[in-house]
Amino acid sequence: MAAFTVLAAALAVAWIEVPSLRKRKRRKELWVFAFFLCVATGLNVLKALDVEIPNLFQPINAVYKPVSDLIEGMLK
Repeated sequence: MAAFTVLAAALAVAWIEVPSLRKRKRRKELWVFAFFLCVATGLNVLKALDVEIPNLFQPINAVYKPVSDLIEGMLK
């Protein structure tokens, strides 16, 4: 039921915003809006269905932690 609510909310937002963007011939903004709306809707539907979504902080931390440790060791 929660996934349906997310989809309904996304459709409502698109129904309000898309005609205005098309009327003003804002094609690039429409594509960016559609992209972010689809990504956000997809992530929220997955969350509503209790699908595990990976945390993007973990790979970023894996890359920068050794550099941080090296710099911290040099400053001590």
